[in-house]
Amino acid sequence: MGLFKLAPLILVLLIILTPALQAIGNVVEIVGYSRVPALAVSMLDDGSYVGIVTWIDVKILKPGSGIIYVSTEPLSDIDLQASARAAVLIASYLAGKDPFKYDYLVSIKSSSPIVGGPSAGSAMVAAIYSALTNTSLDPFVAATGMILPDGLIGPVGGVPEKALAAASGGFKVILVPWGQSNYTEVRYVRQSIGPVSIIRPTTVTIDVNELVSKYGARVVEVATAEDLLYMFTKGAYRPIEAMKEPFLTASEERILSSAYGNLSALLTTVISSTLRQASSIKDQRIVSNINSLVTYSTRYANESRDLYNRGLYYPALSSLFTSYYIARFAQNLADAYSSQDPVTYARNYISQVKNLVDTYRGLLSRYTAKSFYRVGEVYILPEVYGRLYDAWKNLNSSIASINNGDIVGSIYYASYAEARLKSIDVWLQLAVLPGIDEVHRDNVGKLASWIYSYAETSLAYLESLLSSIEYQDASRQELEVMASHAASLLSGGDYLGAISLSAGVILNTTITIHNIFSINMTKLGEIVRGEVRRILADLGSGSPVSARLYAQMGDYLLEKGQITQALSLYEQSLLILRIAKLLAQGSQVAVLSSAGEAITNETQTSPIIVETMTNTVLPGTQTAQIGRSGEVLPTLSTIMLMAVIVILLSIAAYIYVRRKHHS
Repeated sequence: MGLFKLAPLILVLLIILTPALQAIGNVVEIVGYSRVPALAVSMLDDGSYVGIVTWIDVKILKPGSGIIYVSTEPLSDIDLQASARAAVLIASYLAGKDPFKYDYLVSIKSSSPIVGGPSAGSAMVAAIYSALTNTSLDPFVAATGMILPDGLIGPVGGVPEKALAAASGGFKVILVPWGQSNYTEVRYVRQSIGPVSIIRPTTVTIDVNELVSKYGARVVEVATAEDLLYMFTKGAYRPIEAMKEPFLTASEERILSSAYGNLSALLTTVISSTLRQASSIKDQRIVSNINSLVTYSTRYANESRDLYNRGLYYPALSSLFTSYYIARFAQNLADAYSSQDPVTYARNYISQVKNLVDTYRGLLSRYTAKSFYRVGEVYILPEVYGRLYDAWKNLNSSIASINNGDIVGSIYYASYAEARLKSIDVWLQLAVLPGIDEVHRDNVGKLASWIYSYAETSLAYLESLLSSIEYQDASRQELEVMASHAASLLSGGDYLGAISLSAGVILNTTITIHNIFSINMTKLGEIVRGEVRRILADLGSGSPVSARLYAQMGDYLLEKGQITQALSLYEQSLLILRIAKLLAQGSQVAVLSSAGEAITNETQTSPIIVETMTNTVLPGTQTAQIGRSGEVLPTLSTIMLMAVIVILLSIAAYIYVRRKHHS
């Protein structure tokens, strides 16, 4: 009878206890913590700037899904959030960690409003790396600098003010972006000429090292995130020092040499046919244009032959393909204008190229449903997809041109599209070179998701940086279209296509950022070239042939003094090598050994998300537990205390009811 009377009370107590018991299964633990200084500038009332030291606190939550919570006090610019996304991806890559296994709490506190957020990127990389790996950081090191999508440290403003604030605050080593220890800025000087006052701009160079030396501090330039971590960890993180020149295996050389010979023979036939057909054209302007194109084509062919004889197979093939598409353009012009109806010829040719695009698309679609991929296919097939995508874009331009009555333009775009497709054949041969390692389809999907997320982050970062300087970039819309196509391919299970387009977004955003913000393109090319060679040395024979070919092409362009083009090739090589390191680390995929045993490492495929908690106080202790929605959950000790209270209340209630019943 007593227990029956206690039923309502017990029910109420169970209702009270249920959320606490459920919380046990939803607990997210803080598995890493780090705090680092970041240097910034703040504007004074008179419009001048002063350097300040801010603090970045990073907490790593597990399990997670790649969500980044950013808290700023006081409110900061949106570009700080983009910096946090980039920093998480770079730091997790360098730590060999899967970024989607964790959530991240990034808290930035300052004594006054700070100007700009990208300059905190380098410090965030150090903090996140430290928290992920439980590596201690030197408390006397402070840093400023953007973190770029390729892992390089980008230039920032206000370096003298920031360095002075750090030095006067007791920091002994101040890390600044490469090339900025001698900081150049424009100052405005007022001059009086009689009754007239004139303000003139003048350039001033400041030796930042000399500026901080009176505090016993020194300035160290860092070019990459690896350099940054080396200084922050007192050498515990050591970048690879060995370097390796691009190389080719005997099998790779045979494939490239055979492709070169076949295309050379085809080119000779095309040029002969072009000159023969041009002799029947009456319009001498067209004939003159055709002869000029043949001259250009021959020039590239001769250059290609010289490169081939030097053993530079990829630059040789690249020049030969340029020669070929120019020759095909000339041949198609000759055929079109020697025909009765050039418009009909152009439309028929466009139709042929479209059929060729469809043929290659069908060929590549066979890879979409594969259960396992050779490691070489994972590296090479995205390059094939990239060429197919380029051909498709030029085909569309060709169709638009003919619809606008531009016969020559339509033939040009179609000829380029055809030549682009022709280049696919040699890549397909490289993709099927023998190899014992295979990658499961599901893990290729995870890799594709990681790279797509990185592409989204890079694009958001670019938009943030451009917005901060009110810069309009015409290519941004095209990159957004490319990212949209990548998302569609990813959701449709075409993982290699998604990797290709996502990598294209990353590459182009990186190059755009460098073109706008870099202060010395020649030095930048040397830095990226060095990064490529370090990873080549690290991966050795396991390095992707595509990365080695692009590095070889970069060296050739650098030799010719074409710095911007060389940088683009080095960046392309570097991106492929970083993807290869992910595979080598096993952090993203399962690789089958020759014995067929799968080595797996589970990953989340959701994109990294940034959620902002403006002026929100984050949990202050490492023992706090956070719910999946961000709420603070009861700790285990709290739950145990609640359970004890409930038990004591139950006993007291039972005794009370018994006594009342007996009375």
